[in-house]
Amino acid sequence: MELKRGIYTTEDIMTGHAEQIHYKDPYIPYYVLRTFGNRTKTAGIMHWHQDIEICVVLGGRLNTECSGQKYHIEEGNGIFFNSKQVHGGLSPNCDHICLRLNPILLCVDEYFEQNFVIPLISNPDISCLVLDQHMPWQKRIIDIVKEVYMYDAANEVGMPLLIERYFFELWQLLYANTPKPKAKEIYEPANMSTLKVMMSFIRENYMQKLKLGDIAKAGNVSPSTCSVLFTKLIHQSPISYLTTYRLNEAQKLLRKTSMSVGQIAEATGFSGTSYFTEVFHRETGMTPREYRNNRSIESNDID
Repeated sequence: MELKRGIYTTEDIMTGHAEQIHYKDPYIPYYVLRTFGNRTKTAGIMHWHQDIEICVVLGGRLNTECSGQKYHIEEGNGIFFNSKQVHGGLSPNCDHICLRLNPILLCVDEYFEQNFVIPLISNPDISCLVLDQHMPWQKRIIDIVKEVYMYDAANEVGMPLLIERYFFELWQLLYANTPKPKAKEIYEPANMSTLKVMMSFIRENYMQKLKLGDIAKAGNVSPSTCSVLFTKLIHQSPISYLTTYRLNEAQKLLRKTSMSVGQIAEATGFSGTSYFTEVFHRETGMTPREYRNNRSIESNDID
């Protein structure tokens, strides 16, 4: 594994490797956002990225999952998602801060990368970690997330320096208080790698007519194995994930373009306008036109 420095892309696409994040600065790959709850079922679609991600709950409860496990994070606590871990979730009326940081920020040289960064992001024992406000070192991580959000919102002078400072402090706390991997090289379980391949296939081909067999073929598994992997690891069937992803893309087009409902239905792979409208209403409680006209919608885009 090698992490490379450079200009970081902010395109709203899903590659075969990971989701690409909208960074504020292409040279400083971090992203922080406060979200006041998701109102639609598609807002927390399962995804992954190279960034580590930390969510801190300010009010309500965050319902999320990571690599097949469900978590309910109460007010005052948080959760850490390690690099490249499949995660997502729906959290109506949850006020929380989401901080994403690319591990490349820690790689000042090869020594740091090989001895302090790769061992931690490759450690299967910490794919995610619930942060308890009553544990001092975990509370400090929670406070760091809040402070980064505060400084970012205030457009603090020298923000890149603050990001580096806070990220190194955060990483030292994780490194000192979590188990170390038993081997130098840790490989991702085959079933998770296969799931990611199939998820990427869906994201790259959702606008086409897809069947279960097409998704399974992309992962080089049988349709039954495909269904088992999706259900076990992200608690959705392959077709349900496909529909959720299509709806997520449709919502973006409704918010950001003037395309007609029929054009959006066709662009996102639905068989017709009527079916698209039916599914959209069932999942969001609104018709596509009502969604477009509702200016009070709060959603958490994965981009």
